[in-house]
Amino acid sequence: MLLSEILRACDIQAPSELTSQQVTGINYDSRTVAPGALFVAIAGFHVDGTRYVREALNRGAVAAIIELSAVPIPADVDRHRL
Repeated sequence: MLLSEILRACDIQAPSELTSQQVTGINYDSRTVAPGALFVAIAGFHVDGTRYVREALNRGAVAAIIELSAVPIPADVDRHRL
């Protein structure tokens, strides 16, 4: 499924250069991300998933959807992929 289809269903706007990416799966655990996955970073009770965005992208995630949290996104993460 294209990232654009997923984002449209969730009413999320994203840069058009990203939305043509093919998504092969959806993960919220960065340890299980495979190339082509969409990573969903959830602000949990004990650990904030935004801490693992870089790891998910390094494992091949095409983008990350981030639940709002108080934890800042690392400066070296391409914000257009979020």
